[in-house]
Amino acid sequence: MKIGILSATVWEVRPAIRSLGLAPAAPGVFDGEAGKHSVSLRLSGMGQERARRAALSFSGFSPRLLIATGFCGSLKDHVKPGDLVLDRAKSDSKYADALIQTARKLDIPCHAGAIFTSGHMVVRARDKRRLGTETGAIGVDMESQAVAEALRRRGISLLFVRAVSDGADQDLPDVGGVLAENGRLQKGALMKILAKPGQWADFARLGLGSRKAGSNLARILKEFIGHV
Repeated sequence: MKIGILSATVWEVRPAIRSLGLAPAAPGVFDGEAGKHSVSLRLSGMGQERARRAALSFSGFSPRLLIATGFCGSLKDHVKPGDLVLDRAKSDSKYADALIQTARKLDIPCHAGAIFTSGHMVVRARDKRRLGTETGAIGVDMESQAVAEALRRRGISLLFVRAVSDGADQDLPDVGGVLAENGRLQKGALMKILAKPGQWADFARLGLGSRKAGSNLARILKEFIGHV
């Protein structure tokens, strides 16, 4: 079976690329064989329009299943960094059930609930909690809704699963001048971080959450793809 994987940035899925044994095939494209499946992982960059274009770029590969993944922020206090968020409403029920079973096997907390797609980064804890209350969603990203809309009628099974990088109680540091829109670190990023000593703790906390999220994402994707 052909499986597509779509993520906004490489740092969200770098551990997964390694664990699945994927190799660079083109800029922003990593291909390989994982178990009995042909896998193509593609990077979209951040935001809905980039995600939509990247989702449509899979037309030549013709995957039977596309996994929209990466990191998300938590909108609920019980959804912690490193936990998985599965958007069941957007996902094929067969693959959603299989992923839940896989997460249980690996002892990775997996929460089924809506992922809200925002047009901008939600950086303040108060705004995350407000968004969770207003929308009922448990996670927030910047791409999932665009992917769902782009591929809704194209005969591809979809699975939306993300790992939490930052908790609902967590303010994010100012990443202006640090991250480019393609998700890569900008030139001089380290110096810009060092110039913001008041946010060092926030950067460190985000780094720890992102490391745990990336590790759990790699584990779930390898096990899920290996047995689906």
